[in-house]
Amino acid sequence: MSGIFNFAEALGLSLVVEGVETEEQLSKILKNVPFSVQGWLYSKALHPDLIPAFAQQYSAV
Repeated sequence: MSGIFNFAEALGLSLVVEGVETEEQLSKILKNVPFSVQGWLYSKALHPDLIPAFAQQYSAV
């Protein structure tokens, strides 16, 4: 995983780690590089009408 983080950083890209479903999985991600996380740890699939409220809830985190 560190190779992917280094590659993205060298290219100036943002990373999104997908499929994170548990705290254990989240804890295995490198903490010294910036990234976003997507997965059921935060929410199951949402109806499109609910996405703005969900995004607002987590924008302060």
